[in-house]
Amino acid sequence: MKRYLPILLSLVLIFILENTFYLLNSKTESLLDIFVFFSNKSLFKSISYFLTFLICIVSIAISPYIRNVYIAVIIGFIISLSYAVDFSYLNINGRGVTLTDLTILFSEFQNYSRHVFSTYSSEIQYGLLVGIGIIIFFYLCRIFTDKRISNYFVLVPIFSIILTSAIQVKTAATFSFGLPSPQKVLSYLVYWYPYKPYYGDREELYVKPEFSKKYTNIIWIIDCSINANYLGINDSTYNTTPFLEKKSNSYINAGRVASITNCSSTSNIFLMGMGNKNDLPDHKEKLLRNPSIFTYAKNAGYKTAYISASSEGNRLQNYMTYFDLADIDYFFQPNTKEEKDLRYADEILADHIKGYLEKNDGSFIYVVKSGAHFPWQLNYPSEQAIYKPCLIGNEGISDASYQTILNTYLNSIRWKTDHFFQSLLKDTSILDNTLMIYTSDHGQLIPSNHNKQTHCNTRDPDIQEGIVPLLYFSNDLSKVRQPKSMFRFIPVTLDVMGYSPDVSGINAFLDFEKPGFFYGHLFPKHRIHQSGIKEIHLK
Repeated sequence: MKRYLPILLSLVLIFILENTFYLLNSKTESLLDIFVFFSNKSLFKSISYFLTFLICIVSIAISPYIRNVYIAVIIGFIISLSYAVDFSYLNINGRGVTLTDLTILFSEFQNYSRHVFSTYSSEIQYGLLVGIGIIIFFYLCRIFTDKRISNYFVLVPIFSIILTSAIQVKTAATFSFGLPSPQKVLSYLVYWYPYKPYYGDREELYVKPEFSKKYTNIIWIIDCSINANYLGINDSTYNTTPFLEKKSNSYINAGRVASITNCSSTSNIFLMGMGNKNDLPDHKEKLLRNPSIFTYAKNAGYKTAYISASSEGNRLQNYMTYFDLADIDYFFQPNTKEEKDLRYADEILADHIKGYLEKNDGSFIYVVKSGAHFPWQLNYPSEQAIYKPCLIGNEGISDASYQTILNTYLNSIRWKTDHFFQSLLKDTSILDNTLMIYTSDHGQLIPSNHNKQTHCNTRDPDIQEGIVPLLYFSNDLSKVRQPKSMFRFIPVTLDVMGYSPDVSGINAFLDFEKPGFFYGHLFPKHRIHQSGIKEIHLK
């Protein structure tokens, strides 16, 4: 028995770690409560879960003692990385990583990774400390005991992944009870890989406009992380939109509306892919297969342009693929250091839009702003910090007061939204025979002690994540309806392009429909994947 004491001790320590994780996650329960839950439902399920959990714990505990040092190191690295990721998510969203979180991570990592690391530096550091602790644990296990087990025991961790992957397949990766972090993260990856979204060319468009265009130019401006509640044009408490308030005769303000989703990539692909609220979640991946808004625009005789300050170079985002570029005549994303500077990216973007229109009349332009994505203090010059105290430099949100965080966000939207329009509308002749529609991909929750996730929450999100502005700009707005719904964005655009009501759906307005935004898994492969519509009661 003494020979196996190190392994037994490791087993106890891993169980304590997992119980701590689950306790932090659930706030009220321990792992033992899970077994009680299952025994009340089904004895078979209770035994199955108990055996799976036990095998997972044993596989982690024995890994440091595998004879081959290279195998032990590889397994140890995977285990420590999994714990680091899961604990980081736990510190941010209070529940740990889920399949939908991983999907968002893969689609947004390239463009927003440095922002996440800056804003949630403390939370990620805690996760890294756990991961480093696991590595140290593995090291100590190997140097303080000469106990080694056969290399064939590597089959135990592999078997644990097979078992947990089977659970994910059976439950469509919605299993919400405690699984050890390594098996949970890896089984999500195993489940996710075969179910990656469709990648390929879009379907052909066979319909033609039946009427003449109502506007020579159409511009969609999609901002980022703008909560309409904090814009001065919606609430005079905040002095965040002084320029827009002076130019109120140039636009119609639809007020606070519900966003399409609470995440950048899903909202943008909904718009680009000509989405319909009735098709959410998009089980058939119509948003990736149907003709895009650029196809409809070219079909109506418009030149097409995609002008973005949200990504860099030729790096695509928001589920865009190189197949989409076939219908885009002009493509721009920042290349130079000046263009990539978050403080001036949107100002440069405004100048780029004007420069493009001067040479390309008769265009449909899809604009993606850099916007007010965190870290907010990097979005504006320091001398534009109107609201104080505010975050500065690389300060994170963890130790800051709510008011300091809010002040920083207000400074960000004042500069990135109001100053953008000040640059764009220096000469309002840009609005001559042009329809410009402005909104945001999602809203923003100001982090507090009980909720630090600002947006993209995949389970029961706060309504602030989905409250966005909606403005219609033109020198003549009598030619267009101005519905107070983001889901009517596309019908309005198709109507002014000249498509018939049967194609545009312009006559199917339901202004009395309950406003709300979609959250969760946009392209689920199973009916029980986590998603929903969060209703918002807007005045």
